[in-house]
Amino acid sequence: MTIFQKMLMTPFLSLTIYTGLILFGLQEYTDNNKEIEGLSEKYLTLLDLSNENLRLFKQIVVQFKDAVLAGERDWVTNTNEFKIQINTNIDRLAASPEILESALISQLRHDFNQYYTNALTLSLALLKNDREFSTHEKLIHTVEQYSNLTTSHLKHQKEQIKIRLTQAIEHSNHKLNQLLAWGTGIAILLLLIMVSVTTQLSLSTKRSFTQVIDRMKALAEGNPDFSRRLQHPHNDELGYLIHWFNKLSDTLEHDYSKIQKISITDKLTQLSNRTHSDEFLRRQLTDSSENNSQLVIIIADIDHFKSINDRYGHLTGDHVLREFSMILKHCTRVQDFIGRWGGEEFIIVMPDVGLDQAIKNAERLRTTIEQHDFGEAGQVTASFGISFGIEGDTQEGIMKRADLCLYKAKQQGRNQVVVDNRKITD
Repeated sequence: MTIFQKMLMTPFLSLTIYTGLILFGLQEYTDNNKEIEGLSEKYLTLLDLSNENLRLFKQIVVQFKDAVLAGERDWVTNTNEFKIQINTNIDRLAASPEILESALISQLRHDFNQYYTNALTLSLALLKNDREFSTHEKLIHTVEQYSNLTTSHLKHQKEQIKIRLTQAIEHSNHKLNQLLAWGTGIAILLLLIMVSVTTQLSLSTKRSFTQVIDRMKALAEGNPDFSRRLQHPHNDELGYLIHWFNKLSDTLEHDYSKIQKISITDKLTQLSNRTHSDEFLRRQLTDSSENNSQLVIIIADIDHFKSINDRYGHLTGDHVLREFSMILKHCTRVQDFIGRWGGEEFIIVMPDVGLDQAIKNAERLRTTIEQHDFGEAGQVTASFGISFGIEGDTQEGIMKRADLCLYKAKQQGRNQVVVDNRKITD
């Protein structure tokens, strides 16, 4: 039963007085719904573009740094795709001057392109081992300056979209609240006749609209709650609105989950990336300290990986990385965390495990890798450094100890496991 049909159940006098208001209210209600849907589609698209620009820019910054550290020129040139996408997104954002100021868009485009040009020049110079340190210092300063400016512009742009969306929604809701106020005034005049039906309908409608408004504000502010859906017991117009709002929430939840997974996953190996590994290790150190439990860190590094790339090519190198990652997954416990720390280096976080057991696990990994057929690359070995948490430990401390052990393993001939000052050999 629709809202209109419910009102027909009231006495004839109430129906006569309410006829004009109902027609007006239905029209305003429909217009308001269309306006809200239009605002949602337009502003959420702009927010998605703004969020994507922030993500892509961070990815460009990280990829430039990783390329220099890993000595990978291809990684530098690959950032051009991200640059093109960001400029495309900026053009799309510029198509809405009533929401985003043209001056802000122009400044963002200029500062971003200046950053990219200088960062590209700096990265290529560093990869060539250019010794002009004075030039590097100037470039580094310029890159940092434009990086900060671009980040500031992107964040300001995102906040400006949120503010405009909130203002637009509040304006639409103001008209709806005025309509409800008129209905309340007339309802008071007819209280003796329609107290039961009108009160029930008004309260139900108000509660449902408040839920929709609160959810839309949360979406606009970037704080969505996907743990529950809106409920409306009646199959009326409001129920239809809530039904499709819930459908929209389902779509957004899927997109949020997908983006979150992409942001924490290494594309090549499908392991956790460096950022996620840092966050996980930080949490585990806190949990280990609070629960007084043992925490072991293993750093694994593929021996002579650069030679594999140089001799067989990057496709073979990528195959080795994927096979190596598969072995790590198969030879560790379910509760163990595995991440790609960078290049050919991987981290394994083992909570609630004794040091002896961790050493055995590392040895099993080492021998499994040594015996595995990596295809064209042939036999591949790896070195391991192990450290364990101590009282008052920090992330930097435990990682430094593991890294020193890995360095010792490399210095002592590779293809071995080193634990602090102890070496476990064949």
